[in-house]
Amino acid sequence: MKTLNKTIRKNLLETKENKKNLLVEERIISGRYNFLLESFRSKKKIGIDKIFFATINESKKLRELNLDRKLILKEEDSFFSSLFSIFGSGIFSSIKEYGAKWIIERTFGEDASKSMMAQTVIAAFGNLEWDSITKLFTDCSYTSKWLVQTIIEGFARKYQEKLGTSGVFADTVRNGIVEAIGSNEVIDALSNKLMGFVCNMIGGLKPKMEDAYSAIKQKVVAN
Repeated sequence: MKTLNKTIRKNLLETKENKKNLLVEERIISGRYNFLLESFRSKKKIGIDKIFFATINESKKLRELNLDRKLILKEEDSFFSSLFSIFGSGIFSSIKEYGAKWIIERTFGEDASKSMMAQTVIAAFGNLEWDSITKLFTDCSYTSKWLVQTIIEGFARKYQEKLGTSGVFADTVRNGIVEAIGSNEVIDALSNKLMGFVCNMIGGLKPKMEDAYSAIKQKVVAN
């Protein structure tokens, strides 16, 4: 009985400590995002590039601190809800569009925004949650594989459109193409070839994230 009571007490203390730690982490996360929101409010005009780079930078830093993932996602939902109240409900779409174009221009060239591959990337990017978008701009392995998979699926859909048909046959053809050239081996091989380029691209993004965040921070302090 003494051993059981000791175990129960230990578990209660651990639970209490975990709750305390989560409260601290929640304050850290909400505090940092609130700072970002105040910095946006303090500027009468702010470019979508600054909003994008500063937000990505903050998301990246919070994940690097190894804070509770559920808390981060929860506070990010709250952050974007507040962002809507400042800039309107279309701000998230604008952020996504900017991020997609940034990838496109650096992968396919500045004049590639109207190409099939560009439209495929934009469409796929628009369906991502912020957590995945953050990973795209911080993990070059993940980004390389995502680009390869997205482009393969885009080519398959384009071929389906050329068939001029829809339904089971078209879906079967499209899925067959994806399965044929979208095997793990092919995706891994293509991703590995693209990796060096993507890593350099993401590496070049870091100064932009830091500069955007620093500029916003200085503005808040000055006020």
